[in-house]
Amino acid sequence: MRSLLILIFCLGMTTVHAQKMSWRKHAKLAEKQFEKNNFQDAAINFEAAWQKKPKKTEYLYQAAECYSKIKNYRKAAECYKPIKEENEDFMLPGLKHCRMLKMDGQYDEASRAFVYFINSYEGADKDIVTEIVQDEIRGCELAMVMLEKESNQVTFNHLSSNVNSKAADFAPVPFSDDILYYTSNMVGATKMYFSQRNGEVWSRSRVPKNFPDIFASHYGNGTFAPDNKSFYYTQCDQIDATGRMVYGCEIFVTHRDESGWSAPKKLNNGINKTGTTATQPFVVHKDDKEFLYFVSDRIGGQGGTDIWFSTRDLSSEKLDFGRPRNCGKQINSIADELTPYFDLDENTMYFSSNGRVNIGGFDILKSKNTGDNEWTKPKNIGLPFNSNADDYYYRKHSINGGYFVSNRKFELEKSTYDNDDIYSFSTPVETMIATGRVIDKKTSKQMKNVWVALYEVSIGGSVRLLENKASENGTYEFGLLPGKNYRVEAHRDNYEPNGWEFSTKEKMQKVFEKNITIGEVRLVDNVSGSRIRNIDGKYNNPQPTIFDESAGYENNSGSMISSKLVPNSNVDKNVSTSPTRTDIVGEFNVVYKIQLMAVSSFNANETRFQMPKNFGRLETEYLKDKKLIRVLLSKFSTEEEAKQILNKMKSTSRDYNSALIVRYENGVRIDPWAK
Repeated sequence: MRSLLILIFCLGMTTVHAQKMSWRKHAKLAEKQFEKNNFQDAAINFEAAWQKKPKKTEYLYQAAECYSKIKNYRKAAECYKPIKEENEDFMLPGLKHCRMLKMDGQYDEASRAFVYFINSYEGADKDIVTEIVQDEIRGCELAMVMLEKESNQVTFNHLSSNVNSKAADFAPVPFSDDILYYTSNMVGATKMYFSQRNGEVWSRSRVPKNFPDIFASHYGNGTFAPDNKSFYYTQCDQIDATGRMVYGCEIFVTHRDESGWSAPKKLNNGINKTGTTATQPFVVHKDDKEFLYFVSDRIGGQGGTDIWFSTRDLSSEKLDFGRPRNCGKQINSIADELTPYFDLDENTMYFSSNGRVNIGGFDILKSKNTGDNEWTKPKNIGLPFNSNADDYYYRKHSINGGYFVSNRKFELEKSTYDNDDIYSFSTPVETMIATGRVIDKKTSKQMKNVWVALYEVSIGGSVRLLENKASENGTYEFGLLPGKNYRVEAHRDNYEPNGWEFSTKEKMQKVFEKNITIGEVRLVDNVSGSRIRNIDGKYNNPQPTIFDESAGYENNSGSMISSKLVPNSNVDKNVSTSPTRTDIVGEFNVVYKIQLMAVSSFNANETRFQMPKNFGRLETEYLKDKKLIRVLLSKFSTEEEAKQILNKMKSTSRDYNSALIVRYENGVRIDPWAK
């Protein structure tokens, strides 16, 4: 009770003090607060100055501008309203009044206000303003239609206070299913943080360990390269009123090795152009190139901030990104485009814009890539991802889930529009299954103790491993998603793998059933006629599928990062696995290979694998029990030839100090001969 009385007294004293202040003092105080980016208090004092001096409408306009900056849309609309008829002294207050109504979700009233405004507007730029207003009206109409048809199929989750602070939290970067990196302004300066999820609970945010010391005042807006070995991010001189990093920004990169993250390195002058901003990078690997998408306000764009891109060869050891290219008029508008994200599976760019037919301020759009910098007309992804507020930083992490950022009001967890928060989302998955049995080719009986793998097949023929599980009774069943191409493959020690491919693009079919027949591998010694065995008594285990350059396996947390495979028919000439058919069957054959190393994930574009390609062909062998990949250099007719090559490699780089020579007979690895 006493505390309450004290609070009431203090508030009363504040009110009395405010009443005693003249309009001049309110105005001077507001100007000082504005200079310090204290827009909340500046708005209050500008409005108080106007109330004491109603003829000074410039103070009311300033109050409206401040309320707009802190995204108090309703108060901004109230302040613009008395001066909406005036255009000579102020920048389109009528248009801004309409927009604040729209951003506050008052679509019907906003639509009428837009019509009234444009009918009475007589400015010299009326043609341009008319076009803008027509899009705004269409946006209001679109929102009202969407609200009537809104579905509850998408589930949103406002991340807890351990992630979302009272400041701006944005730029989510999922590292695994349970680890999220992001950017926050919670300490005044914008920094990187991460949180780890245990079940449904996110841990308290922490600064990443072993991350390079960064002395810039603001940094974040990051993205991992697909191999998780490089991290691109932004450093900025200043941030906007919402905490977003958009002024005086440059893009840097840091690389990870066994010792941690390297010192930050600024990208070349083509990316970071003097006098302009480069921010919000997103990196994707496609067609043996690294694509860097980013946002910039440089000359040569369509207007405002645009989305640009630059590429470099993945085989290059240098950060030699080429000259940036604007993504063109299909992506970029005369207003602002932000937060690019390229979904490689969909071949689609997701981004945000405030220059389209939007239901809010910034809406999330998508556009499909149809060729070299060719894009389809952007499509608004609609409710519930977009709202009457600002929505951006759309990031998928799984086939049916991901993250985005919004300043929207959200149930009981967020009652204002003032700051950006991070949300997770999930969409329902249609139930489809692939099922069948594994049959022994010789006996026609159902086999036991086999492995069955499920792959997703891309349009280009490359394949991504989704699941690989043991089946004791020889049956299999996998859950599927609609609109995908799949391959199911069965394998067992000493058996030739076999499988089948199918598509779920026809949604009428729910069950895809087929038995898989596999036959035993027969290895014959032409001299004795007996089967060749390894030293441990087991027959050779040919690998079912070939790994491509971007293959990867589980990270330290056990989550699949990037497991991409290509079928034998689509293998790169420098990458192979498994003995060929002529190695396995027929004439007695002895060859030698250099085992370079065993790794948990293999990427043939890594620097350490470039030199060996000059001496032979890279092959891989997958060890199921250890979840490791042997990387070998193949093949040499004599042991002496292999030794000469190995010595050359060791003299050049310490990467090959542990390499050894292995003998193969008829494709069978003979371990006692390993050197």
